[in-house]
Amino acid sequence: QDLAGQSDRYRAIRTTFNAIVSTVINQGANLYLSLNKHGNPEFHADLVDDRGRSTSGGDGHTYGRLLCIAFDLAVQLAYRTDAFPHFVYHDGLLETLDNRKKLNLIDQVRTLGEQGIQHIVTMIDSELPQLPEGTTFQFEEEEIALLLHDEDESGRLFRMPTW
Repeated sequence: QDLAGQSDRYRAIRTTFNAIVSTVINQGANLYLSLNKHGNPEFHADLVDDRGRSTSGGDGHTYGRLLCIAFDLAVQLAYRTDAFPHFVYHDGLLETLDNRKKLNLIDQVRTLGEQGIQHIVTMIDSELPQLPEGTTFQFEEEEIALLLHDEDESGRLFRMPTW
């Protein structure tokens, strides 16, 4: 499909990308592409103000990571019915976001999960958001595939003995 010609799939990716970012941080985002000198597409993303103008907000580590996560999830959703890898992996999904935005991102990941997106994430427990009542957010038991720890072999990814 012709991405530069605004194919339906490309438009869907852009729309979903903006919706994810907007839901998580309450700010619009723009996804666009250019062709490099070899004719291959290069995707670019930035945050936009309320008039749709690009800002430097996405240049930092925290929101730059969020833009990458949103792009990955938008692509997954656009290809969910095709022969395509039906999972995405993010290490440290919640790192550096504030509590409210962490909770927004978790809600968004759950919503996309209901639409068939399998999202594999790793995080350390200190990155879990604090809830307004002062407790720490906990994932549902069925949402956790494996709890990694270094107490014994049961907490190792491949059950390998320690070295």
